[in-house]
Amino acid sequence: MDQSKHGLLNPEETEKLLKMVDDRNETTHAYGERFIENLYPRIKDYNLLMLKIYSLIS
Repeated sequence: MDQSKHGLLNPEETEKLLKMVDDRNETTHAYGERFIENLYPRIKDYNLLMLKIYSLIS
């Protein structure tokens, strides 16, 4: 099923969402500076993705 026809996430966005969930889960266990340095650049993309999801459900 082509989700883009229904206004949902495309495959790239879905992958980002899954990575975001993995990163969120990792933050409960990882406290190292290296992890944060790797995570930090992705936060802006995660914010944009969450704004899109919010607009879909509101």
